[in-house]
Amino acid sequence: MEINNLFGLPAHPLLVHAPIVLVPLCFLAAIFMAAKPEWRRRYGVPTAVLAVVAAISVQLAEGSGEALEERVRETNLVERHAEIAELAKPFVFLFALALVAVVVWDLVQGRRVAGDGVETASSSTGWQATVSRLVPVAMVVTVLLGGAATYEIVQTGHSGAKAAWDNTPPARG
Repeated sequence: MEINNLFGLPAHPLLVHAPIVLVPLCFLAAIFMAAKPEWRRRYGVPTAVLAVVAAISVQLAEGSGEALEERVRETNLVERHAEIAELAKPFVFLFALALVAVVVWDLVQGRRVAGDGVETASSSTGWQATVSRLVPVAMVVTVLLGGAATYEIVQTGHSGAKAAWDNTPPARG
């Protein structure tokens, strides 16, 4: 998906700010939700929604970057930035997917418990009890994916800033 311009300006510098802010924010929220499961129940849905928005914004940023790449001088820094951005995308999408999966599982479990009253170990079916025990493991995996996504997004932003500002003369002092 290519977006060339927004408000008369190249779209890419405007669109990249969404993933740069949202991915680390969701990563921090995932850390807190892993540490305190009751926070996952309270903040899980908004965080999962933001993670999906972050994944969509990565796609929009990539499309606008491809459009901008055709308009700027080709340099090694621009090429390197495009390569790093390609590496970031799968981590962001996997992070969003993992976060949504854990939140959906929590919602399903919460509704089942609310419908049945208080859940006991004997009232859970074998697979439900097993999956419930795997939720903390899934949160650890989600946090690790969030860390990797955040690292890749920061690397992408840094390489993009270097590509944009490389030939800028220093300020006069």
